[in-house]
Amino acid sequence: MERYQSTGNFYRQLDWTRIRSVNVFFENYQKCKDPVQKYQQFLGEAHFFKAWYYFEKVRTYGDVPWYTSPFRWTTPRYTKSAIRVCR
Repeated sequence: MERYQSTGNFYRQLDWTRIRSVNVFFENYQKCKDPVQKYQQFLGEAHFFKAWYYFEKVRTYGDVPWYTSPFRWTTPRYTKSAIRVCR
């Protein structure tokens, strides 16, 4: 099947680091003291890239967990507060 070849590097698709990085940004951008006009483009780009990364994962694997906060090693892995299934 052509699914894996069209997404580029297969092993990159297994990596959740990019989604985690965007979630770290979402968790911290409001701490910025600058006016929103200075970082609103970055906020929009973060939304775009999170959607893009999830699109690639859903296209490759079908249903995948939806992380709304950065994964931490101390967080229980499949809790309802941390994960929502994307359908």
